Amino acid sequence: MSNEPASAPASAATSVSRALLLQEFGVLPRLVERPVPEPAPGHTLVRMKAATVAHLDLNVLDGQFGILPELPSVPGTQGSGVVLASATHPEGALVPGSAKAILAADLSKETVGGTVDVLIDTVGGAVLRDALALVRPRGRAALIGYTAGRELTLDLADFLLADVALLPVNMIHRGSEVAADVDRLLPDFASGALSLPYERYGMDELAEAVRRLRAGEVVGRAILDLG
Repeated sequence: MSNEPASAPASAATSVSRALLLQEFGVLPRLVERPVPEPAPGHTLVRMKAATVAHLDLNVLDGQFGILPELPSVPGTQGSGVVLASATHPEGALVPGSAKAILAADLSKETVGGTVDVLIDTVGGAVLRDALALVRPRGRAALIGYTAGRELTLDLADFLLADVALLPVNMIHRGSEVAADVDRLLPDFASGALSLPYERYGMDELAEAVRRLRAGEVVGRAILDLG
């Protein structure tokens, strides 16, 4: 969650960036200024324009995730920006069938039109437990998030009888697999052909974004505007 100045070259000694720096797990990052780094060989220097604040980020901030950075560290797992310097990407480049959306409280065989072949669950917890009953035998359920809870309790006899494959999908390990799809979708988001609900916060409003996310009040994504 950092910001690089667009008007100054990356190599300028006086160039500074603003960043949210995590210095202690369990304590929110603080806003600091620091020199713009030189890109290492094979790396790309990006001026970040926006970053998400997601539940995975909260787990890292709390020190409750299986992969934790060495401190101090600039946190963040998703974002977008423009290239300042790179050996592979041009300067100024932007970097990073039908579906039916139904509220979790309204999930039933009637609302989804019977059982389904595939379930993509982004919330986990008790919502996933109940949703598994909507998948046909030998169908598949993919779990990609846990905003409704990190724990899942199942009756194993019922789970075996249902014969549904539950697949954890860890996007941390699949970045290269979906890169082409991201590139294909970016123009649609830029043009407005595709859109997602989001709440925008300034860098100095991180505490409010985190509060709303923890309380389950965020509608869509919480986005930090890095300027």
